[in-house]
Amino acid sequence: FQSILIIIIAIFLYGLEIKGNIFILFLLLFIGILSTLSIGGLIAGISKNSEMATTISNFTFTPLMFLSGAFIPIFILPKFFQKLAHISPVYHFIKALQDIIREGSSLKNEWIHFSVLFLSLFIFFFITKKTFREQ
Repeated sequence: FQSILIIIIAIFLYGLEIKGNIFILFLLLFIGILSTLSIGGLIAGISKNSEMATTISNFTFTPLMFLSGAFIPIFILPKFFQKLAHISPVYHFIKALQDIIREGSSLKNEWIHFSVLFLSLFIFFFITKKTFREQ
């Protein structure tokens, strides 16, 4: 809901023009958010308490955000970090988001990003399910 509200505010207050299909954008938001939540679920599953979960989250999500291209362009990073960014689900989420909004890219063109998000969602979900079951 918050993502939709932010997009509505950006459209009306800042004149954001979404060139791509709005339904594909919402599908991306849904899958991207679930993928990120599955990482958070895994962190919760392996943490012994909330302080530990907070610490692990900070050490996990901060680098993922910097490697996503949301704050700084990936191409200015050293080659090692550029390669590392391409395995991050957050990078694929941000890249597809930018492509759909700015370039009007279609689902057909963004299939690799959607695939990585689906794959990470299922991998982290099943690992999370296993860690919670063992407790």
